[in-house]
Amino acid sequence: MKNLDVASLGVPRALLLVLAVAVTLVMQRLLTSPLGQLLFLDLCIIVFMALAVVFRAETRLPLLCDPLVIVYVFMAQFFVIGAPALFVLDFHIFRQLSPERGLLILGLFAIFTVAFFAGYQLRLGQVIAGFLPDFEGTRPRMPWIWIETLVTGVGLAGCVAFVLSQGGLMALLRTGYGMGDSQPIYQLAYHMLFAGTLLMAWRVIAGETTHRWAWAPLMGVLAFEILFFGVLSGARKWLFYLFFGLLAMRLLRRGTRAIPKLRVALILAALVLFFSVWGAVRTRPLTELVGAQATDARVVGREPFYMGYFKSVSEPFEVASLVVDIYPAQQPYEHGRPMLVTVLGFIPRSVWPDKPVGLGKSLTRYTDGYLFQAAAGHSIAPTLVGDFYASFGLIGVVFGGLAFGVACRAIAAYASMGLVAGVQLTAARVIIPAVFVAGLAEVRGESAFLLAFYIMVLTPISLCCGLSRLSE
Repeated sequence: MKNLDVASLGVPRALLLVLAVAVTLVMQRLLTSPLGQLLFLDLCIIVFMALAVVFRAETRLPLLCDPLVIVYVFMAQFFVIGAPALFVLDFHIFRQLSPERGLLILGLFAIFTVAFFAGYQLRLGQVIAGFLPDFEGTRPRMPWIWIETLVTGVGLAGCVAFVLSQGGLMALLRTGYGMGDSQPIYQLAYHMLFAGTLLMAWRVIAGETTHRWAWAPLMGVLAFEILFFGVLSGARKWLFYLFFGLLAMRLLRRGTRAIPKLRVALILAALVLFFSVWGAVRTRPLTELVGAQATDARVVGREPFYMGYFKSVSEPFEVASLVVDIYPAQQPYEHGRPMLVTVLGFIPRSVWPDKPVGLGKSLTRYTDGYLFQAAAGHSIAPTLVGDFYASFGLIGVVFGGLAFGVACRAIAAYASMGLVAGVQLTAARVIIPAVFVAGLAEVRGESAFLLAFYIMVLTPISLCCGLSRLSE
């Protein structure tokens, strides 16, 4: 064999040859270390997700209305960004994690990602969508605005009751996020307010011509929600629910051309920045931040703002690793028991002190130490990967991903039925998919709370769609 003469290949071919050799050497070097293997697997997952989005089954839906796209966007933050961030930036939240362990957890996510896509592509979801009602049959002559006002009013009253239960507005301002004593019943008020907001939004955007005064109540409710969820109560995830829910409604009803894309991108970027930075800042009382209250001497210096984001997306990855360590070595598999929280959560703990808690709450036993409270305090986010693994191990991740993919396909197909030039005219086929898309922010947590969100929001919305007609 003759010696290879690079000069005889010409400049373009020679550059390609040099580039190929360089890539080969870098890949060889990269794959010799656990961190390099993790980054390589991360890259493979990114490529697979991109191809899955391109070849997804329901291409008629706009990207930000497709549950597959939203699931991948949220889950990618915790595994594609959060996983390597732990090791590249060299930090930990609950426990020190080795790159080898991180590679195992990322591998579980890769399995979930493939199973979810396989379930989404199955025609079973489309068949299920055909049996879901669109509520377009004969209806009583009850104006839409009646139920809309009732649902929104109940939600607003519940939020005001929450403020009063904390000792009033000033007492709440003197309390940091997560330091108050909130009862679970107020979560129902949050769900009612969110449902009422979507019902109001449909009435406003459904008409071809809408008077400006019709926007005033909706804008007023949104302003209240931004202030309440973003500043007072600390339930910041509800801002994401509102953003994705209202965006999905607008896309389905008006089409992609009516969306100001730059404005939407800026709002989403602001939400991500707010979620990561303000959550760390607001652990201090608001009155302290504005100088009306003395600063606690025990408060130490704050980290750079970007670390707030990376820690928020890395925490679920760490918790998923914790789940794999606990099950089944320290505890037997749950076999779906945490799902009981969905149906038992409405029973007051004063009536049933030993009522089961969710997986995220039970896991704090291993992170909080002597500060652990069995039935009170905070919970942590295991993600759906950790949730499915805690129930059935690897089999749970595979079949849980498949089932979740089928459910997402069913809603996507439901929203796609009857599209006219990319626009959906049926109220239920706009609002119900919008609720589903908004709730996917809960993939950070566990399936029990995701299901509870859908039950509490979709119940009043289904009643409105089934019992009323849109007011002219």
